[in-house]
Order: sequence, then structure tokens, then C-alpha cells
Amino acid sequence: MPLFAGVQIGLMMGYLLCVSHFIGVVKLCDSPTSKDDAIAKAIAAGAKVILGEILFTDRISKLTVNKSEECFESYRERYQALSEELNNQLEKIGMDDKVEVLSDILSYDIFKGAKYIREDRIKRFYFEMGK
Repeated sequence: MPLFAGVQIGLMMGYLLCVSHFIGVVKLCDSPTSKDDAIAKAIAAGAKVILGEILFTDRISKLTVNKSEECFESYRERYQALSEELNNQLEKIGMDDKVEVLSDILSYDIFKGAKYIREDRIKRFYFEMGK
């Protein structure tokens, strides 16, 4: 499989995962089950679930989708369009007070040097893997 096709499949899987998480969270917020007591209580008290996309930007940014388009920027643009549509759907079904989809991508890089990540194995996985 050419790299281009592999990158495209990876991007599509990312979008599919976003939609899958979205559907699951909406269903959970709409009718929390008894085994989700803590979540049900939090939602009933006015908590809002915020969904977002987080990537290893230092790894994805080096890939290209085609000769003129970098993978990260391509994914970001399409994700922003997807998040806008998902938020529109939340508004239509009256759940925008319970769920929100972030409009931009986060990066694991924002956690570099964070003092609350204390376990070395976690630091290695998120900040050194693939280097």
C-alpha cells in the first residue's frame, strides 16, 4: 500500500473514531445507565462533556497527504469542519448544554513538562515514543 493511501486510511479512521465517541457520549448523556451513577449525577448537576481530538503532532506533522498538503493541516481543517457539524447536531437535538466538541485539535505536546505526570512510563509513551 502506498504511503498516501495509508495516510488517507489513518485520517479516515481518526474521523470515524471522533463520530463514534460523539454518538456514545450523546447516548450516555441522553440516558445514563445505573452503572454510570457518577456520570449521571454529574450531568444532572449541570456538568458538560467536552470532546476533543488530541494528536502526537511531532509525528503526524512530518507526513504528507499529497505533494502540496501536510497531513496535520489537512486533518485539522477537516476536523474543524466535522466538529462544527457535530456541534450543529447537538444544537438541533437540544444537547448543546450537555456536550460540546472542541473546534481545534489538541497536542500531547501541551503536557510536556507537566508536573502532574509523574510516572516515567507515561512520560516515555507520550513524549519519547518514536524518537
